[in-house]
Amino acid sequence: MAWTKWINAQYRSGAIPKPASEAARIFLRPLLYEPDQGWSYGYGTDWTGIAVSRVSGISLEDYMQRNIWGPLGMNSTTFYPRAKPDLLRRTASLVERDRNGKLRALHPNHPFAKLPGDVYSEGGGGACYSTANDFIKLLISLLRNDGKLLKQETVNMMFSPQLKDPIHLRRVRANPISYKPAANIPTWTPVDHGFGGILNGDDIPTTGRSKGSMQWGGLPNLKWWIDPRNGVCGCYWSQLLPQGDPQSFRLYDEFEKAVLDSLKEKKSGGAKL
Repeated sequence: MAWTKWINAQYRSGAIPKPASEAARIFLRPLLYEPDQGWSYGYGTDWTGIAVSRVSGISLEDYMQRNIWGPLGMNSTTFYPRAKPDLLRRTASLVERDRNGKLRALHPNHPFAKLPGDVYSEGGGGACYSTANDFIKLLISLLRNDGKLLKQETVNMMFSPQLKDPIHLRRVRANPISYKPAANIPTWTPVDHGFGGILNGDDIPTTGRSKGSMQWGGLPNLKWWIDPRNGVCGCYWSQLLPQGDPQSFRLYDEFEKAVLDSLKEKKSGGAKL
């Protein structure tokens, strides 16, 4: 790969020192853009995790336990599931669709058949294990802006558009399959990026999501959203590859719409029979 040749050339020339940790070695990549000149999916959050660990003087696992997972009661969340046998036993296997659309287990030689923690650990952007019941606690805290994790003004900043030229982001998601974390947002909807996820610039009528909501997701069709105006958040978790599965996106949309419809019925005092 081109970036591998670049890294090796930098090592040989002495332009950059060899990374001090395995994580830093894995996440070392050349910049695709100068600041403010473009956007691409990358390892920025992983480098943030390395920076947090170095500044705090403790491992990222310890930092997250002390400051996020512990205060929120996320007891089934860790970078090291093998240290929690009960969590390892509950780890769902990844599946994929065959030619007929039926689900089947991944072949052992599939590149994603290994647990992420067996490839690298303590990545700020991945390799963490959790449950939907744990993760929703994080979303609820941010939705309520309850001050448990961050100052209220910091959370407000998270939901503020951060790209000077959102057209870069719009070009990337012109092909929904290539930009899977937000492929269910209609292509005509203006988007931007906050500190934590993609922001929709208009209401989304298909699901009822309001303008200014945040969304992101994970590789095996994992999705979450926070809708401050409607006062609702949710997470949809599957273990299905490849990311961008059309049936999974439809189910996610139906799930979100059902949640919002249920909320509206509750507020109006009505109920379905």
